[in-house]
Amino acid sequence: MSHDHEHPQHEPADAGGRALNDALAAAFRVLRGVMLLLVVVYLASGVFVVKQHEKAMVLVLGKISGLGGERVKGPGVHWTWPRPVSEIIVLPAERVQTLNVDSFWYRREADFQDNAAPPSALRPDSEGYLITGDANLLHTRWAVRYTLDQPEAAAFGWASLESALRQELERAVSRAASRTPIDRALRTDVEAFRAAAESEFRSRCEALNLGVRVQGVDLTAATAPPQVAEAFENVTKSEMDRSKQVSEARAYAERTKNEAVGEAEKRIAEGRAYQQKIISETASEADYFEKVLKQYLLNPAVVRGALLRAGVQRALSTVEQKYVTPGRGEEVRVLLSPEKKKIGTP
Repeated sequence: MSHDHEHPQHEPADAGGRALNDALAAAFRVLRGVMLLLVVVYLASGVFVVKQHEKAMVLVLGKISGLGGERVKGPGVHWTWPRPVSEIIVLPAERVQTLNVDSFWYRREADFQDNAAPPSALRPDSEGYLITGDANLLHTRWAVRYTLDQPEAAAFGWASLESALRQELERAVSRAASRTPIDRALRTDVEAFRAAAESEFRSRCEALNLGVRVQGVDLTAATAPPQVAEAFENVTKSEMDRSKQVSEARAYAERTKNEAVGEAEKRIAEGRAYQQKIISETASEADYFEKVLKQYLLNPAVVRGALLRAGVQRALSTVEQKYVTPGRGEEVRVLLSPEKKKIGTP
């Protein structure tokens, strides 16, 4: 009888234990689900996208992941272990980047406090400048256009790629300026000055393996120091005036030469035509004389009379009025008025 009385007392305790076990099991299932979800989310956070014109490198525990060409990731979707295991470094690879360098430029008036005018002399401690080959001072501004050719070398070869590029450009420009007179660098041969600096800069980038491909070096501005800018402008104006006058003089000389050559050719042509005319007339008269001579030798009296009459007719044909007066005996006098004036003669 006592056994039958004890069984109802343990039944509530067993039900509570089962309920607790079920609750704990459910909690553990939820916890496992949450942990599994967190793991999935953590692993999914390792997915990254490399955009067009970009390259990426993955550092796993501080070292570049992959071998050979796989060390640099191209455009597309990639996966790696998320932080803190991995770190993703993205670099603009094919996009042209520009670095402006004004290390050799002077301080503008706006850079001075209280609107003070620039000092009357150059201040090397606060103003940039170049020393040219003829020991003059020159201010310039430059720009470098480049792309990343070797992303790994560009990212890890130097603490700051821009600082390295800036330093090498300053070095190249200084060397080019030291071999170039200021007139050439400032006016007469600016392109040669720029090309010399670019050539020097390219050589240094290749020698140091900076990991960039230089697209071009541009000289964006060049001027003499402001303190002597007016004098340089006057020299420039004088040279421009001189060049203009020389050009005008050369044009005048060429024009005069052409006119003289044309006039000479014209006179030579007229002289040759006149020469040919005289030769023809002389030949014609010689032929006529030979014919008359033959007739004269045969009958001199008749030929003299004919020649006299022909001469008189030619003489009479050139005057306007003729007067015939009787002379003494058989003598006849002919008075001739002045010759006819030709049209167009004074």
